[in-house]
Formats: sequence, structure tokens, C-alpha cells
Amino acid sequence: TATVKGKTVKVPVTVEKMTPSKDNFVINNKSTDYNTQAQSANVTVVDGIIGMGQIIKTTYTNRTTSEVTETPINAGTYDVIITVSEGDNYKAAEVTVGTFTINKISPSVDVSNIVLIGECGETLSTVKVPQVENGTIGWRDGNVTLNGIGVQEYEARFTPADKVNYSSVIVKIKVD
Repeated sequence: TATVKGKTVKVPVTVEKMTPSKDNFVINNKSTDYNTQAQSANVTVVDGIIGMGQIIKTTYTNRTTSEVTETPINAGTYDVIITVSEGDNYKAAEVTVGTFTINKISPSVDVSNIVLIGECGETLSTVKVPQVENGTIGWRDGNVTLNGIGVQEYEARFTPADKVNYSSVIVKIKVD
């Protein structure tokens, strides 16, 4: 009601529903480690917001490849897009709420049983590294001179075949 020139009149008021925004939601787990399984972000409505519709769909867009999926598996950073149904106080909408990251992990590489043969005084680059499953090995510094008698350990880099989900790691290989 309103008072106009001393008279009380009824005035209809229309309240528009609000449009959901990213500030209305929170991602409770912003990152996790790669584990070969599909993973997802846990998106919820911010405490205190009343009348928001239900989150009915979540999709992920990989920021590097632009691949869109409902179940990310590979390491990478993904934009999290939710679809929200209409609620008592909010319109239905599609909202980009933030990012979700699946981190690369370090592979387990066992080279403990490898002993290579080298000549004292030669450089490490003259010693051929072995072929391994799921990646390659290369000397970290092939210019190092082999010295000493007996078995010595030298650093090499294991580069995984799956570079999307695994990081390169430094391993120590024995040379006799």
C-alpha cells in the first residue's frame, strides 16, 4: 500500500527472481591428485542463501584442451559449469562457478636392479640407458666423467609416456 494525497491505495509490486552468480556457490574441493578414476568437484550453495534451485548438472571444460566432460579423469585445470533449476527466489541458470584441478602425480620407477657398464674416464653419455616400460630414461647430465672403481650412482630423468597425468622424476642408476 501507499499513501497518495492523503489516500491509501494498493499498489501491486512485482519482485523479480534473482539470477544465480558464481558468488552464490562454493567449490569445497578445489583440487585433487590424479588417480586413474573419474573425479568431480563438490559444489554447494553458500550458507544463508534461501530459495536457490537444485544443481541438476555439472560439466567441466579443460582449460588446456577445451574438452568438455561430465566426468574428468585426466590431470588438468577445469572450469566448473553448473546448471541450476529455478527456485523460489532464483531463476534457472548456467553458471561457471570456478575451477577444479586434477594434479599430475609422480610415477613410481624402480631402477634398483639395473647396473650398467661404463669405462672409467669416459663421459656418462657413452653409457647406453636401458629401455623401460611406460616411458624413457635419459642421463640428467651426459657430460659427467665416470670416475672411481666399482659401482657408482648417477642421476637420470625418467620421462613418462603419459605426460598429461605423470611428472618426470629423477632416478639414480648404477654404473660399474
